[in-house]
Amino acid sequence: MGMLITVRCPGCNRKVHYWAADLLQVLGDRRLNEPPFPCSRCNSRELDVRWRIPAPSELTDLTIRRPIRQVVRWIWRNEKA
Repeated sequence: MGMLITVRCPGCNRKVHYWAADLLQVLGDRRLNEPPFPCSRCNSRELDVRWRIPAPSELTDLTIRRPIRQVVRWIWRNEKA
């Protein structure tokens, strides 16, 4: 528990909630008012970012996006021998 970051896209009205500690772990030290990623639905970077410490009663029906694991991918290219 702790600070909750809510990111809302005004274009498509998608709303996603994150724990601030999770975003800190994934993105490192950055300003709270900067959107962490573009909207996954419409790819807009114009997002509203708000933060708050929720009351326990608010968490009962809230879906919070949490990181599962980091995936590292290799990028390959073809070269003439």
